[in-house]
Amino acid sequence: MKKRKIAKILLAAMLITGCNKAVQKPQEPANSLVERDEAVKELPYDPISLINYIDENIAKVDDNKKELYILTLEDTLVANLNIVSGVVNSDECKGELSFVNDGQFLSKSDIEKIEDSSIKNEIQKIYDMYYTVFKSGDSFVPGLDYEKILKLVDKDNKALVDYYNIKLEENQKPTLFKGQVMLSPQDLLARINRIEKFVIDNKDFPRNMDFVARYQSWLYVLLTGTASSPLVDKDGKLMKEFEDLEKNLEAKTIADQTFLDGMYYIHKNNNKFDDELMDEIRTLVRQSVFDLKDRAEMK
Repeated sequence: MKKRKIAKILLAAMLITGCNKAVQKPQEPANSLVERDEAVKELPYDPISLINYIDENIAKVDDNKKELYILTLEDTLVANLNIVSGVVNSDECKGELSFVNDGQFLSKSDIEKIEDSSIKNEIQKIYDMYYTVFKSGDSFVPGLDYEKILKLVDKDNKALVDYYNIKLEENQKPTLFKGQVMLSPQDLLARINRIEKFVIDNKDFPRNMDFVARYQSWLYVLLTGTASSPLVDKDGKLMKEFEDLEKNLEAKTIADQTFLDGMYYIHKNNNKFDDELMDEIRTLVRQSVFDLKDRAEMK
């Protein structure tokens, strides 16, 4: 009974039922990338109402408005991630989800394993709101279900399809997990190049600045590694994956050339990642971002 009561309180604390808005009002995205101007003023702010509205109306509007609807849905879901996190990381929910393995997404079959029916319903509602839940250590990390969002996108809108496919790829296999780089240097460079191509090919896309920020961050990780994923071994020798990539890479993109330039400075400094080398790499990455924005005609 206690768990059931707490589950109901958790549900009310979220903005998903629409019947207890006195508890917490739906949040307007604090940093909305798509402003709710006259074109989308009719859209509700709470996720469930917004999803229902879009399902009922997206087929009735023009292509531009369809895109605005979907991007606004993304903003709304992101704005409420903290609330969802509070629910899935409550003691009651964590107790029911203790069987989920670290580094795994909560699946539909996992939801069926939840013994407490009220908590099972809570988690199901979260998934119905286009969220996913990922186990990281002792915590659960909610994210957006880009597979579901992609189903709303018109296949003829190539830019939007590509945008969400890039985000889906990152969700399914994160670049970083607990400070460790989860991709090979070749795969990480390919992911960076995919962003570079997207930004250049879609100069007016409203989310390009978000991708440029990722581009900068991932280029830096590629050239410096992390404490858990260094570029050199304990003897100071460059890892074979990086040697092979450098040897076989033909520079065709800004990121390709940045990687090769970074390798030049790393070799020049005898593979020692001191302050001088880190400054060189930061300068290279900043120049790459400048060049990308210039190619994409971004201010």
